[in-house]
Amino acid sequence: MHQTNQATRGRVRSIAKVIAGLAILISALTTPYAPAGATSFYGSTYDHATGFHLCGNPSTAALQAWWANSPFYSIGLYVGGSNGETLGCTDLGTSKWQAAGNAGLAIHPYFYGNQVSAGCGGQYPSISLTRISLTPATAEAQGEHAADVASADALAHSVAGGGVIYFDFESFTNHSSSCIAAAQAFVRGWTHQMNSYTSYWAGVYGSSCGSALSKFTPSQIGYTLRYISPYDNAHSPTGVFGLDCLDDNLWNSNQRIHHTVGGVHKSCGGYAMTVDGDCLDGYTDRPGFSGPLSATCTKFW
Repeated sequence: MHQTNQATRGRVRSIAKVIAGLAILISALTTPYAPAGATSFYGSTYDHATGFHLCGNPSTAALQAWWANSPFYSIGLYVGGSNGETLGCTDLGTSKWQAAGNAGLAIHPYFYGNQVSAGCGGQYPSISLTRISLTPATAEAQGEHAADVASADALAHSVAGGGVIYFDFESFTNHSSSCIAAAQAFVRGWTHQMNSYTSYWAGVYGSSCGSALSKFTPSQIGYTLRYISPYDNAHSPTGVFGLDCLDDNLWNSNQRIHHTVGGVHKSCGGYAMTVDGDCLDGYTDRPGFSGPLSATCTKFW
């Protein structure tokens, strides 16, 4: 249950309406470009709010129940990506995205595209997935294409311009110079294309160590990856810093969504789902509230 009683939560929601109105005005004045039809969500920065992320297809009733009966203020959903469909991280479609927003949940969009090659120890080597080329020029072009597809998918889901799309960049075991160079080239293409030629900002989700996130700084890829979503289930369960392989000086200005735990089966309000836990200190899309919400995230497992 959220750490407020009903009366307190009622006051919070009343304040939220006022803040939301101000956030809409600020967003309208500061968002450089919003695609036609993308009016359902607007951006808001959260200072340590608890969320969750899932690959499944929850019912509308489940989303409503989790908003009302859990500590979670946000949900990570997949906006598209061919590998996501293969592995069950399904694009739920616009109506389910609307249902999540209408329930009150902030949304952080993910795109599950090309993964590191099997030769570099990429995810699920025995499964036919679209892979990142080991030729850097080709890998960069793949990243650019992924950004174009992801931005089109986001537009179709009415995600407003100025928001962030996180590429799901799963871990790989071979961090040789050639494998890192291919990964950097892909993220370079993703970042440059997304930041420069779409109405969204580039983010990357991945293991703080296994996905080599620290190799994606501006000095290493040539462009500024604005946001990251690191997975580290061993450290900082109620915060976004102190993570393995990721210096606290990197992405340290409201630029992180920390995936704190994976594959937790949890029931809230009578609806059970298997989810990953998140601690937000970054940008989400939400129709009805703007943070900060609380001083720290809730440890929920």
